[in-house]
Amino acid sequence: MCIGIFGGMFDPPHLGHLILAELACEQLELDSIIFIPTGTHPLKNDSLYSSSAHRLQMTKLAIEANSKFVLSDREVATSEISYTVDTLEAIATENPNSQLFLLLGMDNIAIFDQWHRTDRILELSTIAVYHRPSDSPVNIPEKLSSKITRLKTPLIDISSTVIRERVKKHLSIQYFTPDTVREYILEHQLYIN
Repeated sequence: MCIGIFGGMFDPPHLGHLILAELACEQLELDSIIFIPTGTHPLKNDSLYSSSAHRLQMTKLAIEANSKFVLSDREVATSEISYTVDTLEAIATENPNSQLFLLLGMDNIAIFDQWHRTDRILELSTIAVYHRPSDSPVNIPEKLSSKITRLKTPLIDISSTVIRERVKKHLSIQYFTPDTVREYILEHQLYIN
């Protein structure tokens, strides 16, 4: 089995996330992709984001139409800091004969040396890198270069930040997220304040 690991705040999940995941499935011949909304993030201020319950539910709604997309609550279910290496170790233990691919944006490659136990991350997974429109050129550290697979993805200029800002300004987010996610945001009045 080949399994993709796609973590993130997903606040909210949007069409760019889904397109990226679909292309990763094709290019890496993945059997599934596990979407893992981030719990307590060691490098981000969680007070700026929606509750984990909202992010989990929006992600569930976003991916429900694709049988290869699987939701995991393993990081939001704990109050402890969520380290990628711990998540990968748990998934590797649960799937002992599987090859794991960690999907990361090029922006994360730039700060990868700040992550917890990077050598173990590289032992457990191959990193599948995608580009975002906002990415600056990055020099890939030598220890990463042999463990990276580059995904060929279009530069889709949709971000969760832009969606949150549009909602706050009472602008439409139709076509930015799946309709189910858009309806959830409006129903729960997320991002208004």
